[in-house]
Amino acid sequence: MRKRIYVPALLVLLSISSGCHRAPTPTGAAAGKRATPATRALRFGRGGGFAGMVTTYTLRSDGRLERRAGTPADTAAVQLAAPPAPVVAECFKALDALPTDSLRLHTLGNHYYFLEGQTSAGHDVALMWGAGRTSVPRAARELHRRLMTLVAGK
Repeated sequence: MRKRIYVPALLVLLSISSGCHRAPTPTGAAAGKRATPATRALRFGRGGGFAGMVTTYTLRSDGRLERRAGTPADTAAVQLAAPPAPVVAECFKALDALPTDSLRLHTLGNHYYFLEGQTSAGHDVALMWGAGRTSVPRAARELHRRLMTLVAGK
């Protein structure tokens, strides 16, 4: 009878003591280190038409650039030459400068353009507009044009 009482009591004691464990507080140089920020990504491109072909470029804040072309189901990434670091920084600065009241737009046409990412403040950017007369913020159109010029011929 005593064994039956000891086992549950031991389990309760162990769970209480492990629940009270706190990770050690970093001291010295480790306390002053900041975590490395995650690599941000900026996706842009165009798509549409009868076949539904899409060309998506992904520019990462560390300079990596890739292209996916075809239908969304069968696209494989192709690594492209990295643009110069100052150009990459300018593109992400332009993304951060987009007006926060117009970071979402979803107006498709037969042919469409898109720009997706996240600002440094954590705001999601999801702009997709048709090739017609869709009202898109000027800064977003200019950024998209700049990015498409960056990948022209690649």
